[in-house]
Amino acid sequence: MRIRDLERFGKNYLLALLPGFRQHRDLLVRGSIGDVLLGVVFNRSQLLSDATDVECIAMPVIVPEEDLILSHSLHLSPSTGRSWRIDEEPQSVAAQLANAIRTEGERFFEERSTVRQQLAFYESNRLENSFNWNEMTFYLLARLERWVEASARLDAMVRIVRGPDSYDYMQNRLPLAQELSALFGDHGAVSARFDAIRQQTLLNIGLAGAS
Repeated sequence: MRIRDLERFGKNYLLALLPGFRQHRDLLVRGSIGDVLLGVVFNRSQLLSDATDVECIAMPVIVPEEDLILSHSLHLSPSTGRSWRIDEEPQSVAAQLANAIRTEGERFFEERSTVRQQLAFYESNRLENSFNWNEMTFYLLARLERWVEASARLDAMVRIVRGPDSYDYMQNRLPLAQELSALFGDHGAVSARFDAIRQQTLLNIGLAGAS
């Protein structure tokens, strides 16, 4: 299914049923974008010829990323099957999808919309030997100015990078965290760096200028 078909479905059928959302190509953004991006995405990694997967996303944009990360998402399924066939009775499909967003999606958004909630989620699913887990919680803790705890997560990231299970992407991402940690203790400098990270992440995922 082509992205322009997804855009047309959103603009012509779905948006009117979802007050508070706005469309950016195949992404519906919920509310203003703070530290966490909330929205609904037609899953671009799973585009089918006649259907699409739909995910509610709650993605911290204070973590450097190059694209939307669907590990921060909730999959929405129609009453039958896994994917949504939006070219078959689009008004009916839009009504069913909007209902799923307003119920399942809103519960998900309410549980994951702040940095504190994101941190609580990751702390409840501890993966202390995972670079990605330590990196995510490093940035969340740093945003909350819990700098001692954040520094401990950075130390864990360094140990993993120096260990036998290191990958190039880890080595490339580590310096960004180290640069931020060098500013710990300076509220203004840390806040400015997070603003820069947020702007760059939004640019990378096609939301430059969105707020």
